[in-house]
Amino acid sequence: MSDTPPEPQPSEEAAPAAAEPPPPVEPPSKGIRWWPPFAIVAVGAAISAFAHVRYAEEMTWRHPFIMIGGFVAPAFFLTLWWFFFSRARWKTKFQIAAVPVVLLVGFLTWNRFTGLSGAIRPQFEPRFRLGLSGSFPWIVTYIPSASEKLEAFVASSRSDGTAVPTEDESVPDWPGFRGPLRDGIVRGVEIRTDWNANPPKRVWGHAVGDAWSSFAVVDGLLYTQEQRGDAGEFEAVVCYDANTGEQIWEHRNEARFYDAQGGPGPRATPTLYEGRLYALGGTGILDCLDPLTGDEHWTTNVLEDAGSENIAWGMSASPLVYDDVVVVNPGRNGDNGKYGVAAYDRMTGDVKWTAGTSKAGYSAPRLETIDGVRQVLVFDADGLAGYEADYGEQLWQFPWKTFSDVNVAQPIVKDEKHVFLASGYSGSFKNGCALLSVMRGDDGNWNVEKQYELPTRFKLKFQSAVYKDGYLYGLDDGIMACHDYATGERIWKDRDGTYGFGQLLLVGDHVLTTVEKTGEVALVRASPDGFEEVGRFQALNVEGEHTGITWNHPVVWNGLLFVRGATEVACYDLRQ
Repeated sequence: MSDTPPEPQPSEEAAPAAAEPPPPVEPPSKGIRWWPPFAIVAVGAAISAFAHVRYAEEMTWRHPFIMIGGFVAPAFFLTLWWFFFSRARWKTKFQIAAVPVVLLVGFLTWNRFTGLSGAIRPQFEPRFRLGLSGSFPWIVTYIPSASEKLEAFVASSRSDGTAVPTEDESVPDWPGFRGPLRDGIVRGVEIRTDWNANPPKRVWGHAVGDAWSSFAVVDGLLYTQEQRGDAGEFEAVVCYDANTGEQIWEHRNEARFYDAQGGPGPRATPTLYEGRLYALGGTGILDCLDPLTGDEHWTTNVLEDAGSENIAWGMSASPLVYDDVVVVNPGRNGDNGKYGVAAYDRMTGDVKWTAGTSKAGYSAPRLETIDGVRQVLVFDADGLAGYEADYGEQLWQFPWKTFSDVNVAQPIVKDEKHVFLASGYSGSFKNGCALLSVMRGDDGNWNVEKQYELPTRFKLKFQSAVYKDGYLYGLDDGIMACHDYATGERIWKDRDGTYGFGQLLLVGDHVLTTVEKTGEVALVRASPDGFEEVGRFQALNVEGEHTGITWNHPVVWNGLLFVRGATEVACYDLRQ
């Protein structure tokens, strides 16, 4: 018998548990694949560089190329690479992706979107600003929106119709869109031009409702159109005292037009003629009003009358009033449209004549005499046509199609024979400008001949040119240029005059233009000798709250300059 004790035998209850399998081990990363993002960024940079060179003088194409090819498309492909082809761990993917999302949310929290510029650039304005006090610079102050500013102004405005008109026969009236002759020329007024040394004095300014309308000014009363209401639910024709900016009256219609690029609001400018005010809203409502009280004489909807649909950017062509008619261009839009042009009895609102079969454009009708015959010129989606002024018979038509059927700039007629027209919505590929010779033949039929057509010259987008001493001055795709009217020769085009898609007037020997995105007004010498800016000042948003898009046409009346953006108006003294 051995003295060695036996080894203890484990009981069944004490048997060790089976070992659990080790957790799966994630295979080692192959490393992030870096060449795709460098290639994407390089291609985007190349597209941007190409656009800068190829479209150096064409904002219509340069900015979309850069925005889409240089930013939007690269961002899309970088996102695809990062999530599906980068080889990064999923946790890392979401952590990194959260950074731009947080930055975007922060940007949109601090800023509000206000629309797109004429070059299709998104525009923003701050919701807040840091306190201006030196002691408490970190205090954040909320900036009221344009609608809130307008609401405050309307609440305190005058509405009793007690304005005292400025009745002075020596002060030329400005009864509608681009002046008495719709040519953008200010006559009978001299202004001082030393703006850099002595900036024009601000007389008044305040918020207005969204719209791209300009002004009619007669006897000290200022008329325009706006989108108003707590939710922007109605269009308003509004009358202000031109000397003080106080509201006299408003006339409301429950209507709202909106498009993604232009935003909400009316587009046309009221027309005052022999004691009555005529206004066309974005949805086609045509009002005839008492200019002293805003009371309605009659109203109709020109689109419903024509059986037509609205067009992409709304009814924009200011009504033309002469003799006993109001002429509008509802267009034959859609399958049920009956006619393109209509003349209403200006006293009763009854339809007097209709004509045309074309889709509507965005250019205001104008009354001209060509080869001894008085006629209405309508620049619509299909081109330029002349209609006999008394009965509406179509006399002639010149085809001029553009991208998206956008014809806007006003034709310019000289010598009762030559008609200049231009468009800027098709880039270098077509359109540009042309000069037509319009005359009757021996058989009585009208003949239209092209004196020249220049597809890459003087591309007027939604700005019209002005004429002086044989030369045209205008914003050729956003850049100030001078052209010979008779030959089409470009005299000069200077990128120092890149004012964007503002609007301009001819005042004496100078072109007065708004600067689209900054709210400034510039003064340029109207001379074929070369570009020369002689003055510039900040007209809108002088407190720096946000930049202003000035698609509205400025007005000079009685030495006062009225400048308007979508949501702000200001008056400046230009008198010598």
